[in-house]
Amino acid sequence: MTDIMRKIVLSAAALLLAAACGQNDDWNAYNGDYTVDRNTVIVLNGRNVDISDYENAEISIMVKEGNNCDIILRNFITGQPEITVPASLETGGTKAAAGAGFSGSTEAADRTVRVEGMTADTSLASISITEEITVEGIPGKWALDSIRTAFFHPSLEEIDFSEAVPGLILSVDELTAMINSYINSTVRQDPSISGSFIEFTRDGYINPSEDLLCYYIRPADNTMYIFLRKSIVEEITDSITANPDIMAVITMLGLTSFIDTPQSMSIPLQYSIADGGLTVTASQVILDPYEDMLTEPLAMISAILYSMDYEDFSSLLGDTLAPLAGIITEDNFAAFKEVLINTFNTLTDGQAEYSVSAVLIPFTE
Repeated sequence: MTDIMRKIVLSAAALLLAAACGQNDDWNAYNGDYTVDRNTVIVLNGRNVDISDYENAEISIMVKEGNNCDIILRNFITGQPEITVPASLETGGTKAAAGAGFSGSTEAADRTVRVEGMTADTSLASISITEEITVEGIPGKWALDSIRTAFFHPSLEEIDFSEAVPGLILSVDELTAMINSYINSTVRQDPSISGSFIEFTRDGYINPSEDLLCYYIRPADNTMYIFLRKSIVEEITDSITANPDIMAVITMLGLTSFIDTPQSMSIPLQYSIADGGLTVTASQVILDPYEDMLTEPLAMISAILYSMDYEDFSSLLGDTLAPLAGIITEDNFAAFKEVLINTFNTLTDGQAEYSVSAVLIPFTE
């Protein structure tokens, strides 16, 4: 190779190396955090969202090699505060207000997540997220087959009504069986129940036409969480505060803290899948996060029960007392009241285990 050719080759290599280094520097310019602001456009599973539900959301871009990067999503994915999505950047050049496009996908816990969007200077210009639940046996339309209640307390095996009704002593199991029989008889006789269904969609919604509830799954412990976004909780609390009668009761029971600062909520349900059916169970663990907040209201309810007389009881229940006519009377009310108070105290002493299960079967149209 002549000296002239060698110089040409070396010069070309130097230019390529400089260009490559320059390109890496350009991509690295997009490293950093990008927050959500009022101008960010967010689309989740083809739906526009309430921006207030994502006020704490952000992404981080971590450039790896060339235009490959990791996109860290924070507070975007239901039930997953943070996930990392391998992605690629889609525009080069000097960092400017137009920002960089990005796209990628990953498997995260119970779903596949696909994301694409555009950064601005220090915020997100837009982001579109598509999810698909990967846990089999839950997505689909389900009809209610039956309801099962269960109750256990280490020191309560039977309830004695004999002072009010001679000879009436029921074991907890017998009483639970009676309750289940009554509920399921009602379910079977109500055509509006037999003809309806609940749908868990592939993209994580419950009854998508209502667009109110989402769900996510933790298969490792067979838990399904019903998720209410902050904006939905705010709608519920607004309707409560607009009703003076309900607010009077809430204020009396000291429950205003529940509605003063509405936040998103996750409700845990245990689930099991067997023989093509799905059973979801709500238990006392739902109340665990609110244990401290419930101390005052429970004490208030206990005080109300102690002070209640038959007239108060009749007025409180109104027409719903009709089925109990001839069973609870003014003469035996004191005895029933004692049973009611003892039962309430047992239910709220922290030792009781209780649950309600919905047995679901595939819905056929």
